[in-house]
Amino acid sequence: MGINRLDYSLGQRCGLALLPAGFARIYTEIDALKTLFAVEATIVAAGGVSGSEGSVMLAINGPDEAVKDALALARSLLKEKPLSVPRQSCKDCRVSSNCVFKEIPPKD
Repeated sequence: MGINRLDYSLGQRCGLALLPAGFARIYTEIDALKTLFAVEATIVAAGGVSGSEGSVMLAINGPDEAVKDALALARSLLKEKPLSVPRQSCKDCRVSSNCVFKEIPPKD
């Protein structure tokens, strides 16, 4: 799948980039918790709605103080503001000429 091989898109087109084996290492929340706090973590749920899309729920196992420290960090991250993406009018967008959103009439 390449960016120029798509017939239609909802929003900006994107493509899939294949990386050679060994080029990068996947580093997840589980890896970060192990590195930062020497705890084991297991995903027990994933997904969400109302701003929690893409979230994961983890069960953490380890020494009591390490688990408390990991929870303290997680609680501090709840105060972070969500990423904000600047929006523009579809009529002014030059990125994706075949975007399906351009067919939707603007709201008055």
